[in-house]
Amino acid sequence: MSRQHDVRIEERGRGGVTMNERLYMNMSWMEVGVGVGQSELDAERAGGSSSSALPFPTESPFGAAALEDKLAQFLKEKNVEFVIYDDTQHPSRFGLLTWSVDPSDFVTKKRPALDAFMAAQPKGTLKIVTTMFGKTYSNGHEPDLDFTLLKKPVKVASAEENCWAVWYPLKRKGKFYSLDPSKMCELLLEHALIGRCYGEKNLAHDVRLNCYGLDTEDNEFVVGIIGKELHPLSKVIQDMRKTDHTSEYMDRLGPFYVGYRRSQNVLGLPGKAVKVAEEGDQAYNATEAAKVYDPANSAGEGESAKGAGKGGKGKA
Repeated sequence: MSRQHDVRIEERGRGGVTMNERLYMNMSWMEVGVGVGQSELDAERAGGSSSSALPFPTESPFGAAALEDKLAQFLKEKNVEFVIYDDTQHPSRFGLLTWSVDPSDFVTKKRPALDAFMAAQPKGTLKIVTTMFGKTYSNGHEPDLDFTLLKKPVKVASAEENCWAVWYPLKRKGKFYSLDPSKMCELLLEHALIGRCYGEKNLAHDVRLNCYGLDTEDNEFVVGIIGKELHPLSKVIQDMRKTDHTSEYMDRLGPFYVGYRRSQNVLGLPGKAVKVAEEGDQAYNATEAAKVYDPANSAGEGESAKGAGKGGKGKA
């Protein structure tokens, strides 16, 4: 057994290009306390308000919708970038997606902002149900690491038409990692082709993060399946269940959180700045500047599908 280990912390792309930057993302699901605000409503009734003056059901100022909007405004004032989702499975829950290239931002900027907002609400108003935290990664075949690792996740999550999202964690079985690399590639290629087909038809796009050692439940990946309609997001997950990668080598999937985007605040895209078009500028690269998530590159496993057959390990 070798006494040396080849330590590589950089992300690698096509042609051996490397980059030691990645995007960290935090997907938190929050819940509004049941019954919060009832004492205020009771006090209003006791003060002489008639039942006709308080139509039933009464929208509480401490309900999920009201708090989501208050939180959105608060975070905008703090210059925190985010996407907020209404939870389709639970009327008192919502999701908050935040991101940064610098992981310390979650502790020095985002945490104080969220803590201040929660502390300003009546006790028990808001609690965090679960948090998924991870970072983007490469598979060795990406032609543009800056776009893939830094820009694409934000573009996919914030694109105007992409109002639906399904977020979930996953973990593979240990035996997957003991497979021969060529077998890994075979499994991932089958899995990748399905996601690529959905991406090419603009039905489903993904945000994939790995979270080795970062997840409290020891999950290995966080996945966001995002698109303009909900059904294709469910269907691509259903289709992938039939692959050997999922049916034989997946230890667990979920829980699944389904959200419909309510609001967002995107101040810019991480990574290198892209020049804005200027009339008459012959040097302007329109292809680069207009690069929104290309379905061929942002399919569930698009780049893996092209590269796995060439000795790469593909993606999760």
